[in-house]
Amino acid sequence: KNTEKMLAFASQEIETAMRLYAMVFEKTYRYDLEAAGVWEMLKTFLLGEQARLETAVMIPRYFEMGFGVSEAEYPAFEVETKNGKIGIRGKIDRIDVSPEGTEGLVMDYKRTATFNPGDLVLGVQLQLPIYLIAMEHFLGLKGVGAELYSVKDVSRSGFYRKELMQLAGKKRAGPMTFSEENFIKMVGRSLLFIRRFAEEMQAKVITVKPRVCEAYCAYASVCRIEKWKLPSMLEEIRAEDQKTMPPFPGAALLEEEEV
Repeated sequence: KNTEKMLAFASQEIETAMRLYAMVFEKTYRYDLEAAGVWEMLKTFLLGEQARLETAVMIPRYFEMGFGVSEAEYPAFEVETKNGKIGIRGKIDRIDVSPEGTEGLVMDYKRTATFNPGDLVLGVQLQLPIYLIAMEHFLGLKGVGAELYSVKDVSRSGFYRKELMQLAGKKRAGPMTFSEENFIKMVGRSLLFIRRFAEEMQAKVITVKPRVCEAYCAYASVCRIEKWKLPSMLEEIRAEDQKTMPPFPGAALLEEEEV
């Protein structure tokens, strides 16, 4: 009965959402197909999450926790730069909390996504570290870790504190499971990237040297980057990071294990 009530409630909510934020398609059948696909994806996620939470240690407590956005309970998170403070704003999709109410796990929903450790090393995955820092700052919770939650696949991947990984359902340590010391270093390194990029923007220094370049780009016809140069550019970026940034903590990166 609880499952039936949950699905009925979700169905009603998705119908309301689609009226308020209507999808635009040329053909009616394309809208119907997309709407049916969204519902099936949501239903699969809800049923999978319901089953997982039956044995999970941590309990969902905070949803869409905003900071620095309109009508948010918390102000922007301030970061000190050479040219003064900058305010960072965002909205954390979900925070699960330990039974004692002292630890928190950040979750960011994506339609489909897998956490890429290399993005964290290069400083292009800053959303999760920012959310974790904001959670610890505003809620006073100790971060178990932070995850991308793929709604379509009902799968989670991210980074974790080794001493607390079991709270997140991690049974064995992986390359993105850090000791207490290395966890603090890793988050601090991400904060340094935030300061560095902010100072470059303040100084109007925008180098045409992408750290990550997607295989498909809608703007390929006007892009100034010659694709064959990307590997050498990445080597230059890594060499520069070695000079200006602390080393990434922990063992050599391997492919993240499936959660």
